[in-house]
Amino acid sequence: MKFRATILTLSLALFACSGGGDPKEAAYEALQSGDYAAAVDGFGALVAKASPGSPEHLELAVEHCRALAHTSPETAQTTFIALADELGEKITPKDYSMVVTELAGEKAFMPAIALLEKAGEKYADNETMKSLFEKVKARVEAGEDPEAVKALSSLPYAGG
Repeated sequence: MKFRATILTLSLALFACSGGGDPKEAAYEALQSGDYAAAVDGFGALVAKASPGSPEHLELAVEHCRALAHTSPETAQTTFIALADELGEKITPKDYSMVVTELAGEKAFMPAIALLEKAGEKYADNETMKSLFEKVKARVEAGEDPEAVKALSSLPYAGG
């Protein structure tokens, strides 16, 4: 009986390792565990297969940008801005917030500020975006980045 349980466990493990698992779940697990390169690859492949403009495409593309924030902040910035240009109102303050939070966490302040600026085109009066601006501002000021402080001052959330 113990032997059969061991064989079953090994079989399931081999099945999962051989690509038999859910690729979306694997990409989320990679992101959560900090394996950002695997998350970038996983979400990138899923985005390529998703129907452009669909809710699934949007979800996967945002998660791809979150992963990119850790491996290539500038690519995360340009990819997300292109997504925002393509999808317009489908990109919500929550989507901006998720990616900006990841960028700020990596101290990639200029890409984070670029996304805050892009969000300001549509959501300058949004409370979520104002709160996010304040959080990023506090991190920037704590990091003593004069260029980022100056860039923040020109955003609509700063009254500029």
